[in-house]
Amino acid sequence: MKQSTKQILTTYGIAFATVFLNAIVMLGKSPFDFTSSDWHKVANGVWVSLLPVIYRYLDKQDSAFGLKSPTHR
Repeated sequence: MKQSTKQILTTYGIAFATVFLNAIVMLGKSPFDFTSSDWHKVANGVWVSLLPVIYRYLDKQDSAFGLKSPTHR
């Protein structure tokens, strides 16, 4: 696996964990008491957590894993 792919997956993993846990805490009840509507809200947060990774990948100025980074040449 290329280094840039590892960085992308690491960044997404951090964003995913942060958003997932934040969504659960913000609902204010135990996950065992969640309704399908509550899980739907958590799922929306999870897919949104991918957006910062996409933005960073598409950023030509990002030196870590942007489209114009040395790892993509």
